[in-house]
Amino acid sequence: MNSSPMPDLWKKQQVCDVFKISIGTLNRLVKSRELKFIKIGRAVRFDPADVREFIIRRKCRRAPLSVHHLIRAEHNAGRL
Repeated sequence: MNSSPMPDLWKKQQVCDVFKISIGTLNRLVKSRELKFIKIGRAVRFDPADVREFIIRRKCRRAPLSVHHLIRAEHNAGRL
């Protein structure tokens, strides 16, 4: 028998509070399988580690500017 403690699972409202989103938005994330969840009967629960993983995956990184964007910026600045 494994003696490691089970993680506390979050309810939908707890996840919504973390993300500052509506239940409807959370339901869309669940339906599209973008956010991992655990189904226990009809209840849906979330592992906080999966929520953290989702946040990390969704972080936007600044994309490098393309040459086109640089030329347009120069043009708008009156340099071309």
